[in-house]
Amino acid sequence: MEFGLQLMIGILVGASLRTRADLPAEKLSWLLYAGLAVVLSSFVWVEDWAFMRALSELYVLGALIVITTGGWRAKLVGAGTGGIWVLMFVVAGFRWL
Repeated sequence: MEFGLQLMIGILVGASLRTRADLPAEKLSWLLYAGLAVVLSSFVWVEDWAFMRALSELYVLGALIVITTGGWRAKLVGAGTGGIWVLMFVVAGFRWL
C-alpha cells in the first residue's frame, strides 16, 4: 500500500511538472527528494510506518506541486489524503480521538 501511494503521487507530480514551466526550484527539490528516497537503506525502513517519516517531505512537496496545478489532479490528491487519514483512524482503532 505504501509503495502504491508513493507511486501514485510520483505519477501525478511527474505529470504536473511537465505541464508547469514556472516551478524550477520546486522541480529540482522534488527530484532531489525522490533521489534520496531511492537510496535510503534498511536502517530507515525498520517499521511499517517508516515511509511516512522518511518520505513526508517528498509527499508534502509533491502534493503542493499537484495542488497548484489545479484540475482533477488536485482533487485526486485531496481525496487521497482524506482517505489516508480515515484509514489511519480505522487501523488505530480511533484511539486518537
